[in-house]
Amino acid sequence: MSSVICMKCGRTLQGGPCSVCGPLKAEPAPGSAPTNPSKKKKKLGLFSTFKKVGIDLTRTSSSSQQGPPSGGVPDLNSIPLLKPTSMSHFQGIFQVPRDEQLLAEFGCKVISGSTVLVGRCFLSNRHFCFYCTYSGQPIFIIIPYVYVVEMRRLTKAAAVSADPMAPPSFVPLPDGNPAGALGIQIQTGDALVHEFFDCVPSAMYARWWDMSSKQWKASRP
Repeated sequence: MSSVICMKCGRTLQGGPCSVCGPLKAEPAPGSAPTNPSKKKKKLGLFSTFKKVGIDLTRTSSSSQQGPPSGGVPDLNSIPLLKPTSMSHFQGIFQVPRDEQLLAEFGCKVISGSTVLVGRCFLSNRHFCFYCTYSGQPIFIIIPYVYVVEMRRLTKAAAVSADPMAPPSFVPLPDGNPAGALGIQIQTGDALVHEFFDCVPSAMYARWWDMSSKQWKASRP
């Protein structure tokens, strides 16, 4: 006569459920849905996946969407003025001595005759430099501060040219009056006048002017 054995504890059953383990629960067939929906395995979504590897998306997203400090005015002094490639570009383009100190790089424009050139302005402790390409040709402007005889702020002239293709015209601002300033006029000892304008980013114009004029004044005898 064959005996029935409990599948959990191995005891011999006497015609009923095991006195120790109780009735056995039916196991779901392979591939069948679980009998208790509340115990379904939770599927990891994008948030959970990143949380699992240690990235808190809640903190990341909230910090990236934060605006400027209270008052709504960004701290312009905290904006970096140099890129990781600025120094190598400066030395490679202008062939300056290796000990020359690059202070800042800005985007800006300059008027050459009737043409507006768009490029990059590099400020060092010795030179005010501009570089761009026009019609596939590189254009350089290198102004040693020691050759500068006058540096003034510029604002747009009130009179507008009837020629829509004409470059913008500017007028120097009185000393000590920065209101409306958006450009820098540099006059050199060879009687040339250079007009740079539309600093990028525009909110950095004050730093662009301050750094340029400071280096020029420091180079004067």
